[in-house]
Amino acid sequence: MFVFFSLVHFMTHFNFFMNLLLVFELMSFCVFLFCMNLSYISFSSVGLYFSIVILTFSVCETVLGMALLVSAARYTGRSNVKSFSFLGF
Repeated sequence: MFVFFSLVHFMTHFNFFMNLLLVFELMSFCVFLFCMNLSYISFSSVGLYFSIVILTFSVCETVLGMALLVSAARYTGRSNVKSFSFLGF
């Protein structure tokens, strides 16, 4: 359900880059919770390790996104998504 709401928010409110980062963080957290629940249902320790790997990638994604936001804010002085045209997206 959280993935649906985050996708709706992503499609409607994509003006600021920080909003996009929060939506991606919510989606990755939902995937992490899904893997944790799946590992508890199957009683397997592999699912726990896989969920830790997903959580690690989520943290790396967040750090890279925040670094991109800070460097772009220093470069342009704005945090709108439309001001990121120099980055190619």
